[in-house]
Order: sequence, then C-alpha cells, then structure tokens
Amino acid sequence: MSPKSPSVGLSPLSDLDDIIIDDTLKDRDLKEWINKEEEINSKTLRLLKKRVNTLANSREFQWMDIGCGDGRCLSVLQMFLKANKKSKLKRIHYLGVDKSKENIEKAEECSSNFSVDAKFLESDAKEINYISRFDIISAILFLHEVDAIFLPNILWNLLNALNEKGSLLISDFNNPYEQEKEIIIWSYKEIISIVEDLGGLVERFEILESMDVPNLWFYNLCIRRYKLNPERLDNFLDNYAEMLKNKMYKLGDERASLETALNARMCDILGKQIPSKKLSKTDRRLLKDNLSLEDRIAYRRKLLIQDQINTLLNKTRKMDKYLAVKNLRSNKSNMDNDFYREILDIISRDEYYSIIQSK
Repeated sequence: MSPKSPSVGLSPLSDLDDIIIDDTLKDRDLKEWINKEEEINSKTLRLLKKRVNTLANSREFQWMDIGCGDGRCLSVLQMFLKANKKSKLKRIHYLGVDKSKENIEKAEECSSNFSVDAKFLESDAKEINYISRFDIISAILFLHEVDAIFLPNILWNLLNALNEKGSLLISDFNNPYEQEKEIIIWSYKEIISIVEDLGGLVERFEILESMDVPNLWFYNLCIRRYKLNPERLDNFLDNYAEMLKNKMYKLGDERASLETALNARMCDILGKQIPSKKLSKTDRRLLKDNLSLEDRIAYRRKLLIQDQINTLLNKTRKMDKYLAVKNLRSNKSNMDNDFYREILDIISRDEYYSIIQSK
C-alpha cells in the first residue's frame, strides 16, 4: 500500500503559517545571518584540500567534480599549486560534471585560472558511467539536490568510478538549510549507512558546527570502494522504499516536536493561548518584536521539514510502484486475488494488463 503522510497532530500554529511568514520571515532572509561563501567553503572543502595535498608527489592525478557548479572546488588548487611548484606533479586531469549548461560555462571560465587539464560534461549524475578511473571524486553540497529515488544508483556509480586507491569526498548540510523544493537533506549517518550497504568503506568523517547559524551542521566523508557488485545495489533497492518511508515518519516526529515548542514559545510571548482563527494587530506586534533569531530559524526549519515530507511522500509512492511492477513481473505464474488487489492499489489496470501480456 502507498504510504500516507505522517500525522503530526492539529495545532493552532498550523493555521497561522501565512501570518508568521509575513511577520517574521519575509522581511528577513536567513542568508543574511550567514557569511555563505566564507563559512561554507571553509567547512565543506576541508577534506578535499587534504586529499589533494596527499597527491603532491604523484606525476598526475584524475579528479571528477560531480555537481561542479561554478567550479568553486577548483579553489583548493590555489594554495596547493603554489606550495608544490617543485613537486613531481606534472598534470591534473579535472572533469567537471553538471546538468546545468550555465554552471558548466562558469566552471570553464573558473578553470582558466588554474594550471589544469580541464574538461566538462553537461550531464545528469545518474548517467555517469566510469569504471575504476578517478583518484578523487568530489561531491560537495551535491547530494541534497539529487532526486532521492536515484541516490543509491548515483552513489554506486561514483564508487564504481574510483580507482583502487581513489577517494570519494562528500560534504553537505547535516540538516535543512535552504528553502528549495524537491530536495532531501541526508544526515551523515544515513549516507554512511547507504554507502556501506552498497560496498563502500568510510575511512574518515567529521561533523562541523556552523559558527553563524544556530543548529546548522556540516559533514565531510572520505570513502573508498571496497566490495562493489551489482547485486548489492539490487538488494538495496528492494528495501529502499521502506527506508524512505521511515525517514518520512522520523521527519514527521521532528516537525511535531518543533511545532509543539513553537506553540509554547508563542503562548509565552502572548501570555495566552494562540487564537484559533485570527491574530489581533497587538498580537502580531508582540510576536514580531519578541520572536528571537532562534525562534525564526526553528520556524523556518519546520517549513523545510514539511517540504521534505511532501517530497518523500511523492518519492515513496514512485518506489512502491517500481517494486510492484518488479514483483508482478516475477510472479506472473503465481497470482491470486489478494496479490491482484494489492498490486492494483499501486499501479493502474492498464499497467497491470500491459505487464501480464508482455513476454
């Protein structure tokens, strides 16, 4: 059966979303509270810098930058190239991959500032198909933008593209930050679990707290290929829909907890229960003047979590459909009425008969 959206209970706060956004969020964006380029780069490029430095005595190395954006990861070469002018290193082969033509053009321009053999590929990450080629693969602030359905396939492809001593370097937000649609934030624990199930080996990880934004954390992972084979991916995908559902329910619990705390905070400010229908001008002013930065970030986090719940609901339905079709194809000769009804809860009758009639 397709999953239902997790229930978080009814609350007066849920009826006040538009008012609270107008009064406490629209007049001030969260990005004003973080020096985005300086802090994010210092946190997310740390392991990449260290890994590049270990290759100073190589004659050359191969680097794929997946989701390269405007080429900002190339900045790690600035100090590296100055410090290693007399090293054995003769050539850096850099491949920047991004599905945005505009980003590719910016990255090409950026690469001209560095002594690298740079090539670029306008492609979706799920289409990447290299085998045992790269010394470094960087996925910096990339995984949260990946379609959740294809995350295991993409990670498997990246691991498969590493050479025997190569490293996959992943860095991302450990909790929701940006207001983007159709994104899923994966914690470092979730990514480690997926990678290990697929046959990767996590050699190093670190968790770094933002100095500017309360309750924002980054993670960095250094991963090697270990026991890769296609069966691992197939087995993982068979259980992936359940993993997505569990993540959705966990986010539902977190959203409910945030809403309860925000409700209590607003009641404390107003000195009464939150009106169920409409706030007075006096109440609006009290909230606007007294909600702290932490309160606003918590409220924003609640909205981000709800966006993720909605996205996961859509993805789990698609995964259920994929599994139903797979199950149907493997059970054509062994069907009963219960199986038939269960399948029709997920796919249409036309799809059902199309599969039955196919060879």
